[in-house]
Amino acid sequence: MRISLIAAAAALVTSILGPSTAIAEADYPSKPVRIVIGFAAGGGTDTIARMLAEGLSKQIDQPVVVENRPGAGGTLAASYSAAADPDGYTLYFSGTSTLIGPVFVENAGYDPVKSFAGVANINETPLALVAGPSFPADDVRGMIEEAKAKPGELFYATPGVGTTQHLLIEMLEREAGIDLQDAPYQGAAPSIAAVISGEIPLAIISLSAAIEQAKGGKIKILGITSPERVSDYPDIPAIGETVAGYGALPSNFLVSPAGTPQTIIDILSDATASVVEDPEFVDFLKKQGLLPKYMPAAELDVRIASETAKWTEVARSLPASGK
Repeated sequence: MRISLIAAAAALVTSILGPSTAIAEADYPSKPVRIVIGFAAGGGTDTIARMLAEGLSKQIDQPVVVENRPGAGGTLAASYSAAADPDGYTLYFSGTSTLIGPVFVENAGYDPVKSFAGVANINETPLALVAGPSFPADDVRGMIEEAKAKPGELFYATPGVGTTQHLLIEMLEREAGIDLQDAPYQGAAPSIAAVISGEIPLAIISLSAAIEQAKGGKIKILGITSPERVSDYPDIPAIGETVAGYGALPSNFLVSPAGTPQTIIDILSDATASVVEDPEFVDFLKKQGLLPKYMPAAELDVRIASETAKWTEVARSLPASGK
């Protein structure tokens, strides 16, 4: 009877999906899987993706390789991945930049919500609002008072127009009722250097970089962007404690082209959960100043939709050339 039921189920799947699709799903994975990212090798996103790929390879017993396709703020990789066959062999690893890419890049070639099927969330990225050592304020409240006393005169450094850091400060301006001026740099390192040197008074940078620089007295940490304090750093206040309603925690996630069969999504999501919950991977992320945060496919789809709406609203409020 059991064999008959299995045969009947297989026949039903085959009749719905077609024989080749059903066989492909049953055999998955039968060849190497690639993870596409929109940034060059050696950067933070690349490092996380490679650690994730190594863990996934062990879980699914197939090679998992990282393919770097940098350019156009990550939209080249996103559009390439969205157009790939939805068979589970091409995945895309990214974060907030993917959600807002179409706002800044004309004909980006993908829709953040419709072009992808969520696989799993990997981590969350707390960021910190920092100031140079000579800045007169030591906390968010003092910074706001300084900004209101000098409307339009205080500058903040960002890695570029439309980056997560840029949008986070734009959100802060709106919520706090202040007017700051953007000074875009070519990447995170130059923007941090500008604050350390005193060239620019403010910036939002990674929490790990902020803590490292604060140890030497090179910068002051005013607050973190997450809705609540980070448990590993309880002495650093959340900006939302001063600015009601403010709080954002960018994340990195893994998606597949829309139309990928649910059975394959489930295999990948379960495998990713095992990687993200592995103590070695957890330790790796925390050393980067990141918070491990697994989220299954269905929840990730909901989050991507809501986060896309939120970030798009902020991004569209900016002039095309930045503020």
